[in-house]
Amino acid sequence: MSLSKLIFTFATEASPTNPKSTVLRVKSLQFVEDGPSFMFPPELQDIVEHEELMKTSVAKSVKKSTGQIRGKFCTVKISLTSDLYSLYVDEDGNPTFNEYLLDQYYVSSSSSISPSVSEEANSSENVSKSVEMSLSFIVKDVVLQKFGTKRLNALTWIDTFESECACIGILET
Repeated sequence: MSLSKLIFTFATEASPTNPKSTVLRVKSLQFVEDGPSFMFPPELQDIVEHEELMKTSVAKSVKKSTGQIRGKFCTVKISLTSDLYSLYVDEDGNPTFNEYLLDQYYVSSSSSISPSVSEEANSSENVSKSVEMSLSFIVKDVVLQKFGTKRLNALTWIDTFESECACIGILET
């Protein structure tokens, strides 16, 4: 039985079904360190979808160590059996999951995940499209009530906004 290694990124974030709950999700995979990262679509990030992966000792350790603290990221190498490897890589070596070809993303050193911009995509239209994708990806993880929809304390709302930004990796500039 040959083993192949893939690098997986896990994150704790708000549950898509219950924003008050924190869940562990499988965000991306990589073939090599510092190589391109391939993002799982939101509907395939739940650990329930990755039942076989979660049976590995490394994935069990990640689940145990991340706990229920929202905003934690954990990137680990996992040795996969050939059967498990074939769940994440097709016969041509492309990153796939459940017959879905995974999109390539660039993972910065601050653990925030954003789409990569190729060298030929220097036009303002393509760059703005990449920024929009990045923002839409980030915004879906924010658990924040709109200010002004209810009677809210402004300082409390700002504190919540700042903590959500910190959880998803948005830094002050």
